Amino acid sequence: MNEKALMRIIKALNQPYKEAFNFQKDVTAAGTPENLSAQSIPCAAVRIKAKRANTGYIYIGFDDQGQLSSSNGTEYEAKDSEVIPIDDVNKIWIDSSVNGEGVEVFIYR
Repeated sequence: MNEKALMRIIKALNQPYKEAFNFQKDVTAAGTPENLSAQSIPCAAVRIKAKRANTGYIYIGFDDQGQLSSSNGTEYEAKDSEVIPIDDVNKIWIDSSVNGEGVEVFIYR
């Protein structure tokens, strides 16, 4: 991770948020990327956590063409999480290696 990316994460984590909320998202068919949110949800940061019950991998990326895959996404196992400073939730895509597995999403605005 470069210094610029690290500073964006630190800034996102240290700012006061006006609100926070969460939801869950499951991938219907493994190997078919899905948008984390079909609608625009403006935000300051998103925390994504692979569900505890997952048995396979979750892949996260930012490909607006739906071409996310195990070869170009960041791989997460059950309970792995990451905070992503981003301005809109619908810029994030997920896929899974097992049908029906997913993530918990925490949105900070």
